[in-house]
Amino acid sequence: MAADTMSMARRRLPVRLLAALAAAVCLSATAWMHGGAAWASISTCQTPVAAPLPSAAPVWPEGSPPSLVLPAEQLGGVQRYSLPGEFPKVAPATDAGPRAGILHVYLKALRWPMPDGSHHLRARGFLAFEFTSAPAEWTSQYTFHNVPEVAHAMRLYVIHHTQNWQREVSVEFSYDYCERQAWANKTGFDYTSCVAGLAAERNRTWYNLGDIDLDFGVVSSGLEESNFEGLDFDLRVEGWPRRVNLKAQLSAALRAPPADAGDGAGAGPPAVLRALPYFYNSVVDADKTARMLQWSEEYHAALGFAASLLYVLPRDVAAFEAHPGICALVEEQRLILVLWDQHAGFAEFKRWKDFELQIVESHATLSFWGRNARILVIDSDEFFVPAQAGQTVSSLMSADGCLGALPRPECIVFPRRDIFLSGEAAGQDEPGLWNRSGGGNPLTFYQLVSHVELPTKVMVDPSRTMSPNVHYTSVCTGRPSIVSSAHKTKLRSACGITTRAPCSHATADCSWLAHVGNMHKARKSAPATAAHIQPPDWLWMLEGGG
Repeated sequence: MAADTMSMARRRLPVRLLAALAAAVCLSATAWMHGGAAWASISTCQTPVAAPLPSAAPVWPEGSPPSLVLPAEQLGGVQRYSLPGEFPKVAPATDAGPRAGILHVYLKALRWPMPDGSHHLRARGFLAFEFTSAPAEWTSQYTFHNVPEVAHAMRLYVIHHTQNWQREVSVEFSYDYCERQAWANKTGFDYTSCVAGLAAERNRTWYNLGDIDLDFGVVSSGLEESNFEGLDFDLRVEGWPRRVNLKAQLSAALRAPPADAGDGAGAGPPAVLRALPYFYNSVVDADKTARMLQWSEEYHAALGFAASLLYVLPRDVAAFEAHPGICALVEEQRLILVLWDQHAGFAEFKRWKDFELQIVESHATLSFWGRNARILVIDSDEFFVPAQAGQTVSSLMSADGCLGALPRPECIVFPRRDIFLSGEAAGQDEPGLWNRSGGGNPLTFYQLVSHVELPTKVMVDPSRTMSPNVHYTSVCTGRPSIVSSAHKTKLRSACGITTRAPCSHATADCSWLAHVGNMHKARKSAPATAAHIQPPDWLWMLEGGG
């Protein structure tokens, strides 16, 4: 990328998303070339840099060793609580005994500004159940979903620890069937009735990650100890022996700066980031990963993307921290590396990797809840493509842009298509193009696209959507009820059955996602119906690619 183009891309990173975070970066390598030409060994990274993080994110604890990879809980203040227990089995379970396992609760708390100038203390999160033994009726569907007991046997409560009262918490689930039907614009389709019908079914074999949304009411922003006395809340599952106390997390949220979700006076355009899952191959090639990330960032930075989140497994941390190319991307604030050591077993158990994928993506979006940001949930082999050369994600999302004009721009579903090599490049070793040490961006070899639609991917406003389920999610349109002892009814979620809406569906004449299906392994061939990518100069930002 030309120097002036890269400089402009860096300036797009909003100041509000910068926090002074000491990440360790050094470049004692002899060369890190943006064209991908040279790589050299370096010593451990040591130069502190700022990373593009939410303004309220905590900084490194005093005395902790520097690291290029950010602990997951420090990305945006999301805490994980794990409760062991067992559910009575529900249909269609056929095996005997209870469903034992661990319920993982991911929760973030914020002081939320209200229209009347007050602040409410809110907490949002999602639930993932890790069973200790696979159900007898387990099929491949379970790789993406919670077991039915989470929806039909679990009753979750928030309890005031000192005042001895409790309220049941609504756990809400999104349904891809209703989303797909809404996108199809079928005559007479009633989205709310669809959601209500599926929520009432008892014979489903799977459920997505459950969303929870709590509002603890008006709070003072002062730091007097008396302000924390009423925050002594527990979460517990009915019938389970253990519970978790939320006072420390809620008190910390009360002390922290308030949310800035971009809906206040003077709010600027949101920062747009990509969220990329970890590489689950048994061995990660740091050289190849660095080149691929640099080429991808070169492309997306010119389109106005602020940065990318990449989750990293513990086994890959040393290789990533020792690589000059990866260090350079972090130093340039193009890349945020997030350590993912939450479920060590999931990454090694292939039938669980897609379930874990949901958790990783939901963690990424929840981390930016309460921030003026949009998160595009995609993989490393996918690229955002505007339909017209010169357009950026910011211009498309403006009031005059085709994305900004959608009915629900806070949640946009993009069509996704395979792209292929063309011309003289068609016979080349495609994975090899992405693993070579010299030459320009491999995207310049791609000019063919298949019009066979792949499963969609989404870009979300984390403050207004449910947890993403890899390919879809739903918009939250309501407000949660207040956690108090004044009522005995189940607490209402902002994402309830009657207070949610389908995401908007972008069309290819606005923007779409290009999928390089053969980036890592040759597995697809261009169909006879493949056509030239539109616009023809879709690589206008790359030297020689226009």
